[in-house]
Amino acid sequence: KQDAREPEQAIAHFRKALELRPDFADAHSRLALALASQGDFAAAARHYEKVIAARPDDFASRLFLGDIAVCRAILLSLRNRSDRNR
Repeated sequence: KQDAREPEQAIAHFRKALELRPDFADAHSRLALALASQGDFAAAARHYEKVIAARPDDFASRLFLGDIAVCRAILLSLRNRSDRNR
């Protein structure tokens, strides 16, 4: 069973790693995944962009960044629809 605090702990650890090594692409990648799992798509996208800047051929990060863009567009559409139905 997964501990509910696990994503928050992971986020804290990856942020600490990035304080020590801001150019650590793997930490940016893992932090982005943890942030996305918490619904913080904007922050996740920023970290995936840093991975791609460091490793332009990182297909997985490009794919995840695209997924985030789709999720953000869907959420925006749902919010707009909800606002119109009020």
